[in-house]
Amino acid sequence: MKFVVNKKNIVIVLSCVLIVGICVGAAVFVASGRQYEMFTNTQSDQTASDTDANTAPGENGDEGVVEAKGVSVTVPSDIPKELDPLRYVKQAYELKYLMAIDSFSKAEDLPVNPTVQYAFCYLYAGSGCLVDYKTSAMTYREASETEIRKQIELLFGSCPIDVTSSDLYSAGKKSFEMWQPNYSRDVYATASVRAADTGDYQIEATYFENSDKKQVKDTVVITVRKADNNTFILVSMT
Repeated sequence: MKFVVNKKNIVIVLSCVLIVGICVGAAVFVASGRQYEMFTNTQSDQTASDTDANTAPGENGDEGVVEAKGVSVTVPSDIPKELDPLRYVKQAYELKYLMAIDSFSKAEDLPVNPTVQYAFCYLYAGSGCLVDYKTSAMTYREASETEIRKQIELLFGSCPIDVTSSDLYSAGKKSFEMWQPNYSRDVYATASVRAADTGDYQIEATYFENSDKKQVKDTVVITVRKADNNTFILVSMT
């Protein structure tokens, strides 16, 4: 009798182990399925957050439209992912209407005072553009010559101008000083991007007075070029 009882116990234990194994397997299968779904949604949300823009494919599948806050840009399907056309449409607006730089064909043609001020402002604009960055009232800023030169190079590439001749430079302190202005505002523009024969990209942008985009302010052609650090720089605006 003792042997029979032990045998029954073994059968019961094995049955329980089998049931537990089936339940664990089912749980792992469901969990893995949910994990994959969450990963997909996370990736999609991250992409939308990074671009901060809406993109729609063209009818022929060879171009799309990127839009954000009053600016829309038609782009080719093979545009490099590092090239943000919205950024350069806004930067050209800033140079033309905020810095009073009407045009330039190469970096060394840039006027010293507005170029230094522009780079100075970008030191504190974070990852966005000046028109997107709201400053606090009356903020005093200082920057070194090295910081200004590095920021100019990030914006325009090699630019052999004498930054110390800027009105913002204090020879006594050997630094740049400025009360940071608030340049935040809405930009209304349409633009299109095309690849040039040189390997650069040209962005033709038309700016408008208001959101209905009926009254044209001006049209510019912006040329951007890939830099050594795999980013893009603005090399001309005509």
